Amino acid sequence: RRYAARVDAVGVDEAGLRLALECGADAAYHADDAPAGAYSLIVEASGAASAFTGALRLAERGARVAVVGVAQEPVSFNPGELSLQGVDILGIQHGISHYDRTVSLFGSGVLDAGPLVAETFPASSVGEAFALLERGRTGPPKILLDFTDSPDSLRSPDSPDGAVGTA
Repeated sequence: RRYAARVDAVGVDEAGLRLALECGADAAYHADDAPAGAYSLIVEASGAASAFTGALRLAERGARVAVVGVAQEPVSFNPGELSLQGVDILGIQHGISHYDRTVSLFGSGVLDAGPLVAETFPASSVGEAFALLERGRTGPPKILLDFTDSPDSLRSPDSPDGAVGTA
């Protein structure tokens, strides 16, 4: 939101769409209701194969589609439409090159992780955390593992007080 004139969220989960509005999105649309051809930049982060073709539908002439989500099934689209519309598709490699910048934005208070966190588990309950992820759920997308009270063998060597990781 900080770098764009407008941010709209598009999704299929009502709780996720409400969360997007809470985090600063200007509008939130169910995937079938989002305006076609309306966006100059689309970030597809869900990893759903159908979301990739949905992102192409949302792209205006000359748009960029950044693919962060990792779909595990093939999709079908007309490559001629990409060239006729001048759409660029960018593979983001899961955003690895942006991790340091993102962490600093959270650290400086520009971004607030609170609304994104569903639950926090002690590291010893990692099985319970992954079971929760496997069951499928709606709402905040992140589950945190807290390593602060873990045995020394699980502590980060760079963090004498422990570390917190995500699942």
